Amino acid sequence: MERIAYDGANRGQLREALAAFGLAPNKGLGQNFLCDGNACDAIVALAGDLSQKSVLEIGPGAGALTGRLCAAARRVTAVEIDDGLYRLLQARLGKTENLTLIHGDGLKADLQALVGEGPAAVVANLPYYITTPLIMRCLRELPQADTLVLMMQREVANRLTAASGKEYGSISIAVTYYASMEKGMTLPPDCFYPAPKVDSSVVVMRRRPYPIQPRDEELFFRLIRGAFAMRRKTILNNLSALFPKETAVAALEACGIPANARGEQIAMDAFIRLSDELGRQMENQ
Repeated sequence: MERIAYDGANRGQLREALAAFGLAPNKGLGQNFLCDGNACDAIVALAGDLSQKSVLEIGPGAGALTGRLCAAARRVTAVEIDDGLYRLLQARLGKTENLTLIHGDGLKADLQALVGEGPAAVVANLPYYITTPLIMRCLRELPQADTLVLMMQREVANRLTAASGKEYGSISIAVTYYASMEKGMTLPPDCFYPAPKVDSSVVVMRRRPYPIQPRDEELFFRLIRGAFAMRRKTILNNLSALFPKETAVAALEACGIPANARGEQIAMDAFIRLSDELGRQMENQ
C-alpha cells in the first residue's frame, strides 16, 4: 500500500491536526508524540516483513507510526484511549482500508479478539505509565505475535534487557521467559513533542520458547515476583514470606544457592531450578 498523505510524525502536520481538534498533549496519559520521520521508518523496519501480518498498535497517539504500519502490514488495529486523539485519527486516517481504529483502553481490551488468528506483530510507542503491564499482556495473550517492537523509557528498557545487577529484576526474567530481546535504538527527548525529560529506547522482542521450562509455570512466576518483592532482603527472607522457612532452606540448599544471596545475584536458569525444587519439596510434605 502507498504511503498515506497525513504524517503524524511531521511536526507541522501534527501541530495543525492538534490545533484543528483543540487538543494538547495530556501529561496524565503520558502523551509525548514521536516527531521524527526517520525514527518512525526505522521502528517499522525493525519489525521485519509485515506484509502477511496483522499489527496491533496500542496508543497510536497522533498517528506517527500508524500510517507507516498501514503501508507495510496486511492489517493494522490501533487502540487509542484518548477521546480527542481518536477523533483526530478517524478524521486523518479513518478511510484507510486496512486500518481498524478502536476507541478503548489497551489494558482492558480483548487483545486476542482485536488481532485475530494468523501471523501478527505488535509495534507501538507505548504510553509510559502502562508499559510493563501492556508488555506482559501482549506476551501472555498473543502467542501468534512473534515480534514486538516497542518504544519505552530508556530506564525501563534497561530493566527489561538486564541479565544481572541492580537493574535485573522480575520483569527482566518474565519477558526473557517469552522472548529474546535486543535494543534497536535510543532517541533523545527532542524527537518528541512535548520533549520528555528522559531518553527513550526501542526494544525488539522475538518470541521463542525458553530452553529450560519450569515444571509449574504459575509457581515459577510466583517465585520471581516474591524473590524481588523486597530487593534489599536476602532470597531466604523473601521466600520465607511465600513458603515455610524450612521448605525454602531445603530448596535453596538443593540448588546450591546461598541463603544470603539477593535476587539480583541469581540467574534465570537457577530460578527455574529453584522453582522446580520448591515444587518437589511441597509435594513431599
